[in-house]
Amino acid sequence: MSPQGGHDVLRATTTAAPDIDGVIVHLAGTAGMAEADQLEMLLNGIAAGRPRRVVFDFTGLELLTSICIGELITFRKTVRVETEASGAAGRVVIAGAVKGINQSLRFTRLDELFDLYPDVATARAALKA
Repeated sequence: MSPQGGHDVLRATTTAAPDIDGVIVHLAGTAGMAEADQLEMLLNGIAAGRPRRVVFDFTGLELLTSICIGELITFRKTVRVETEASGAAGRVVIAGAVKGINQSLRFTRLDELFDLYPDVATARAALKA
């Protein structure tokens, strides 16, 4: 918890995933309005590497606001455009979303844009298929 009694700030790490020709993005804490710029910079850096496949690991994510969802949608579009230009099929998926975030993604029909998986291992296996 933050000193103000709210959620933790956004923590993000990336892990190369050559087995899926991509990257795993681990997000933890809060992805709120205050963290939107941080998330945008992170996603721009990842997009610059032109990964074919990206798994967002939401296991430690406590909050995901609409502004950050917008950043994820923009990122997905960028990955798909970049990979389609090279003749590959880019995919961006989400794994490990906690119940509240998972319900929000389904309620807003974002599960139609992002395949949702219970964990990173399942997502990786699906992307290899």
